[in-house]
Amino acid sequence: PADPYPNIATPFYQDSFAICMETRNDDTYFFTNNPVGRLRPETNTFATVAAEHTNNPKGNRSTAAYDSRRHRFLVVGGTEDDKHLFDVATQASTEITLTGAEASTVQGIAHDSTMMYIPALDVFLLCPSPGTGGVLYQIQAASPYACTVFSTSGGSGIPACGDNGGGNEQPMYSKMLYVALLKSIVHFPRHNEGGWICRVHA
Repeated sequence: PADPYPNIATPFYQDSFAICMETRNDDTYFFTNNPVGRLRPETNTFATVAAEHTNNPKGNRSTAAYDSRRHRFLVVGGTEDDKHLFDVATQASTEITLTGAEASTVQGIAHDSTMMYIPALDVFLLCPSPGTGGVLYQIQAASPYACTVFSTSGGSGIPACGDNGGGNEQPMYSKMLYVALLKSIVHFPRHNEGGWICRVHA
């Protein structure tokens, strides 16, 4: 049978880059070594929507999340310390300045991490890889993009992800997700263990 999706051209098929879905159209965006690509299931097409440009995020080992209120992505961290917004309507990127007590930590620690937009709080929550301990960071979704620790109480720390057989913890990637119905973030670190849940708003 024919492949259900079109071929993805270089450089978009490479691994370790930020990939994220926007929920308005169910399109998936690829932030890949400077150009930006889009997979559109409705028409079964893949296209480069933003050519290589100095304003675009590099995306290498970065993390991205979709802001459903403003119809844009935030891409942070990675090997190039990305800190960019990508507007879906204009298909244009803007480099921003992160502020707040944890700005440098967020920008430098987000390699292979996971990030979610929480509409009820209008913030992004970021959990660094491999997720051990209990530290979540929040980033304001609008200017001044203040970065602070997201305070939690009770329960256990965030469990680490499973290793790859060589004793190395695996990255977070999408192992932690926001579930609106539960008003919580949930984390399943390993295929053979239970999950971790944290209620993030009332």
